[in-house]
Amino acid sequence: MGITTAAAAMLPAVVALIVIEGCSLGALDGFSDGEGPSPEAGSPASPDADAPVDASVPPADSSDPEPDAGTSVNLLANADFELGCAGWKVEFGFIAESEIARNGTRSCKFCMDTNWEAFLEQRVTVPVKSGDTYVGEIWMRAAGPPASLVAAGFVGSSLTISAGASEDETDGPPISSEWSRLTALLTVDNDRSSMTFSTRLQQTGNPADVGNVICVYVDDAALRPLK
Repeated sequence: MGITTAAAAMLPAVVALIVIEGCSLGALDGFSDGEGPSPEAGSPASPDADAPVDASVPPADSSDPEPDAGTSVNLLANADFELGCAGWKVEFGFIAESEIARNGTRSCKFCMDTNWEAFLEQRVTVPVKSGDTYVGEIWMRAAGPPASLVAAGFVGSSLTISAGASEDETDGPPISSEWSRLTALLTVDNDRSSMTFSTRLQQTGNPADVGNVICVYVDDAALRPLK
């Protein structure tokens, strides 16, 4: 069907509109603001879409994500102390659940008795091979004014990782009202079936006359094989 002479005269001279019989208006959608046709439905979004697929690169499998490099399992039970002091053993001291936490909602309050040292520890049953290296850490802060702990005889803390005759003990930083980290690094020189993770508090040779005076909060412990 053509355009009448009268209709053509009404249009600008630079525009020629041809309506083809049986063609819907959707056929004109390929033009946008005079900038040229847009891709037809189902056509490639870009020329690269037709490029051949490299079969040597396997497709990503989102159901089996690869773990972050350098991470390894924490061998300690209740390492975040969200169950209070459960799973931990104390010698020459006292332990109690606390809500003063570095992370989460719980920590463990660890206090000395009248002995000159006290231990908070956990034994881990795991095959240990000669040459394996393990890293340990625990966070600690004073449960009272640091000056009062020192006045009561507190002289320091340490963290020990041991596997039979293999042992590494590292002294902790000065006691503070802020959370401080104790760390230890052990390379095992004999095959074993277990390891011990132990935090130690120490007071002077003339310890406090009463226990439960020198106290610290502990949180966020870890014992991991070093890759």
